[in-house]
Formats: sequence, structure tokens, C-alpha cells
Amino acid sequence: MTAIADPEALQRRITDELQWDLAVDSTRVQVTAAENGAVTLDGLVHTYAEKCQLEEIVKRVRGVAGVRNRIEVRLTIGDYRTDATLERVLRGVLECLARMPPERPRVSVADGWVTLDGSVPCAFQKVLAERAVRDVAGIRGITNRIAVVPRGEAARNLPAALTAALQRRAIVADAIEVTADAGRITLRGTVHSWLEHDELLELAWSATGVHAVEDHVVVGA
Repeated sequence: MTAIADPEALQRRITDELQWDLAVDSTRVQVTAAENGAVTLDGLVHTYAEKCQLEEIVKRVRGVAGVRNRIEVRLTIGDYRTDATLERVLRGVLECLARMPPERPRVSVADGWVTLDGSVPCAFQKVLAERAVRDVAGIRGITNRIAVVPRGEAARNLPAALTAALQRRAIVADAIEVTADAGRITLRGTVHSWLEHDELLELAWSATGVHAVEDHVVVGA
């Protein structure tokens, strides 16, 4: 992983980016950057959705090699929901989602912390379920334990197929090594940003028959 020559400069870029995005309130968020590009977020927000969005904003800044999100979610009185109320609301949200299997993921809540269980045939459905419930008021955090259980067989030449897909995208395919064993993909190499890293993993999970992705990709300069 490439070292950052000036962590203070990285910290300023992150702070400027957070202030630029009006979708979040970063006034009570502290940013700390290390020389290796690792970033730590501390502070307070009122919703779990905002905590997640702040991390996503930081990841898109050039030079960020990792994010440790220690922001605390402190609910307002108006956003507080009992665990029973949250479970009822979240089940309704999951039932209303399109592109999900007939048997929806299960949801449980303890002290505002949501746990998702069950199985889906495609990885995007696991992500879809979490993103759908995280915007509900009253949530303090989410543990996503939904398993991906593919219904189709993996392609016979999965590494070649994934490399071809990378070449169609704005991802440096030559810097990524792809190996596969049945439906398990292993990725190694270096990308330039967390946006590129996340797109790479999303692409790997999109392949038919994939049930696991091992991520050994680092974010460099």
C-alpha cells in the first residue's frame, strides 16, 4: 500500500468533501488521517443512515486506503422507536421490496440494533435489503447475516469472464488477479480508490453462481 506523503492534506481534502455534500451534517464529526491512508471517523450523528453515508463520502476521496467508522448514532426523541415497532416497520419494508425472493429475509431488533437473517440467490439482494432498512428512523446499527445461495452454476471459465467484465468497466483489469474454485472467487491486486475497490467486489458478486468472494485487493495511490 502506497504511503500518503501528507496526512494533513488528506484530512483537509476529506473535511472539504464532507462540507461540500449537503446530504450530511458533518459539523460534529472528527476526521483523523494516517500516513498509510487509513482514516478514522469519530463524533455524533442522529441516524444510522447518515453514519453510513459519511463513510461512503470519505471513501470516494483520493488517497483514502481504509476507513474506521467510530461515529456514534445518538437518536433524537422524535426518531426513537421501540424494538417491537422497528421489527414491524422493517418487515413491512422488506415485504414491499421488488426484486427479492418470495421468502423475505428475517429481521430482529435488540436495543435499536437490527439483525438480518435468511438467504437470497443473488448478492445484490443482500445489499438491497440492508440499504432499504437503514434509512428507517430509530436504527442504531445493522448486522447483515443474509447468506447468498446461488441457484445457477458458476461459469466454466469464471476468471476469464470476470476479467472481460473488468475491461468493460473503468477498472484497471491488468492490476487484478482473478482465481476461482467452483463458485468462490479470489481477488488480488491494487486499485486506485475505494470507489474502484467497491465496484470490483460488486462486479465479482454479480457473476452467476458465485457464493463467496475473497477480497485481497488493496487501495494504493
